Amino acid sequence: MDKMGDFNAIHNQSDRLGGSTTWAGTMDRLDTCIREAKVDDLRYLGMHYTWSNQCPENLIMRKLDRVLFNEKWNMNFPLSEARFLPSGMSDHSPMVVKVIGNDQNIKKPFRFFDPWMYHDEFMPFVWDQNSGGCLMYQLCYKLRKLKQELKLLDMTYFSNILDRVKDAKNEMDKAQQALYKAHENPTSCMRERDAVHKYASTVRAEERIKGKDTMA
Repeated sequence: MDKMGDFNAIHNQSDRLGGSTTWAGTMDRLDTCIREAKVDDLRYLGMHYTWSNQCPENLIMRKLDRVLFNEKWNMNFPLSEARFLPSGMSDHSPMVVKVIGNDQNIKKPFRFFDPWMYHDEFMPFVWDQNSGGCLMYQLCYKLRKLKQELKLLDMTYFSNILDRVKDAKNEMDKAQQALYKAHENPTSCMRERDAVHKYASTVRAEERIKGKDTMA
């Protein structure tokens, strides 16, 4: 739970600038309410004083607006923060709350990665997802299995692409050097051909990733 808005009261002496310096007993009500409700100010950035009388000759500023949270909110969204923006034409600063949960509790959504389609193993994955049952069940089953296979494909061939290109280039150079020394050896010929194919495929994947990043 969190509460946000204009409380029309200040929490302590540091929440005011200008105007009267008298601290009446009734001013303790917000502090008492906050303690009894077991809430606290959400971490914030930007403007500390969120209200002003907009009178430069006798400027009075107060922190009347705040975002409060309790322990349960903090456990679920520990990285959240508020930002108080410049007031502009208003006498109050607008508030923006960024709600961020614990990274361990965030389930990343599945996103289709275009370069997967150009990999040699993509089409076999797509077509080799057979199941029984009704058509709707077959569709759901195939999509679920395909997502698992595509995640594995991405981890195997597309993660750390720069290192993969470098490693594939080294393997190709070694295979070609070995072929130069034993050009009549069928095994050397096969290894060189496979290394060239792997390097070319890895470079194409890198180019597609870079192209996708550029378009984004």
